[in-house]
This record gives sequence, C-alpha cells and structure tokens, in this order.
Amino acid sequence: MLISRQYQPRGAFDPAGGGPAWSPSDLGADLVAWYDASNAGSLTLSGADVTAWADLSGNGYTLSSTAGTNYPQYSATGFNGHPGVTFGGSGNKGLKTGSDVVALGGTIVSMFSAAQPDFTGMSNYARFVHVTRNAFTDYDNAESGILYMRDNNTASCGGVRNSSAVLSPQTLVDDTPYRLAGIYDGTNYTSYVNNAAGSSDSSSGTFTSSLIIYIGRGTGGEMWGGPVAEVIIAKSAPDATLRQTIDDYLTAKWGL
Repeated sequence: MLISRQYQPRGAFDPAGGGPAWSPSDLGADLVAWYDASNAGSLTLSGADVTAWADLSGNGYTLSSTAGTNYPQYSATGFNGHPGVTFGGSGNKGLKTGSDVVALGGTIVSMFSAAQPDFTGMSNYARFVHVTRNAFTDYDNAESGILYMRDNNTASCGGVRNSSAVLSPQTLVDDTPYRLAGIYDGTNYTSYVNNAAGSSDSSSGTFTSSLIIYIGRGTGGEMWGGPVAEVIIAKSAPDATLRQTIDDYLTAKWGL
C-alpha cells in the first residue's frame, strides 16, 4: 500500500535562503536512516578516509567500514562540485551498520539518494544500498532486499529480492550524477531515475525486524563505484506528491 499522508511541499532546498524547506526528518517515524555528506559533523575522517558516517535520523545507525582497513574517500567537491563519499577502486570500501541493529519489519522500504555511478570502478552485480540480516545473503530471501544494484557487467540497475532477476531495470550513463530511488511497496518494486519510474515488478514478503544497512558493497563483496552525496531510507512508500518533493529537495540541494 502506498503511503499518502498530507506532506506539504514547501519549496526546494535553498542554501542561500537559510536551508531546506523540506527535510528527510519530515518523514517522522517513517525515517529509518539518513546519511548526508554535506553534514561535516556526521563524518569521521582520517585524512580523506571515511572511517564512520553517522545517521542523521536520530536512530543511531552509524555506518563503519566493512573491512576495517580500506575506506571510501571524502572530498568537499566529490559529487557534482559538492561534498561526496566515493566508493570503489582497490580494496573493500563498503560501509555498514552493526549486525542486526536496524529495526525495520513490515513489507515496505524505500531508498532515495544522490549518487554518481562509476562503472569502471565497480564490480559485476555491485550493490549500492541494501538491507539484510546478518546470517543471510542479501539477494536470495524475502526478509532482505537490495534497494539498488548493478545488473552484472552492464549499465542497467534496479533491485533484487528473493532470488529474482534484477527488478525494474533502468540504464544509467557512466560518471553522471543522478537522483536514484528504489521502492518496495509491499506488492512491487519500482526504481526511479531522476524521478522517472521504471517498470513496477512483482516483489513481496516481510522484511525481518533486525537488519544491517550496507552502502557501497554486498555481503559477498560486489563493490559499488562512484561518489555518493546522500542516502535516505524509509519504511514507507511515498506517493507521487511526496516523491516529487523529495526529488525537488535532492535536485536543488546537490545542483542537479
């Protein structure tokens, strides 16, 4: 079921005017996690290495290295001239929360982001964002879900759940900044590229109540490549009005 609450669009992000009129925090209890590279206080750095990325939702789902020695890289101009955290290259540079700490449950989860894929620095079947239980792989069960990933060695991306083929695939252009989203609405999965919907492909099941959030890699490696500016994860499926509001926010904030 789609969430159709009375969220009121209040204009685009306007840094010169004092900040965003809409914020992910406006999602209220539906907001699961929020990572924003423009919030310097949320990043723990060792030089350019991002050793931790704090969750701004208030839920405390801080990301840290999946390997402990290789880290994604921060740059103040890394994403479209704005701050970004760059994944990929040599070594394991993914980030994840602690094991089974993310309270989710239910049948619905959505992800909105500002990201720029770099396919030359990316694995086959690279994972961008997924939620998975610690004892499970990320693709072959209904309790977990890949919110966005690469389809093999191609420029096509979408979601995967319960051993499905890649759902709602859309083709991206290498080294191009995008607003990317993936929504499991309880019945289907739909990807969005700059708020343009792909196909709505059947995908259902109940997410387990205790999960891990991964950004930039899969449970078996599958390294994503390219700079990431912001990731928002919610346990709701925003309707068309709210999707447009979120897209306007990301567009203006990140110069897209």
